[in-house]
Amino acid sequence: MEALRALPLSAKTFTDPLGVTCPMGTTCYTGDPSNPGQVVGSALFNNTPIIDYAQPLVTGYGFTYTDPNDPTGAVNDVRWAVVTIDNGATTGKRIIVGAFRRGMKSPSFPISLDTLVSK
Repeated sequence: MEALRALPLSAKTFTDPLGVTCPMGTTCYTGDPSNPGQVVGSALFNNTPIIDYAQPLVTGYGFTYTDPNDPTGAVNDVRWAVVTIDNGATTGKRIIVGAFRRGMKSPSFPISLDTLVSK
């Protein structure tokens, strides 16, 4: 969430040379100013600020990550959606980030974080 929130509002894409917030060698996206007010990226569950993990992963708006220090080897499915606020120039973004830990023996439930960045 913090990596997406810290990007300039004008940024449409980002990369991460360490592969932590965006897989190495991949371009990740931060919304689409040509579609202001529309959810772009990962699908939301019933039009709420919750990522819908029943839908396929949208390229550039998520990735899977396995923590090398996690003895269970669980796969973390990280996804986000962005709503751009544009009044002639991008003045804000609503960012919804979710994470879902897959492959656990006990039930695992996704989490969602929702924030608004504006200038």
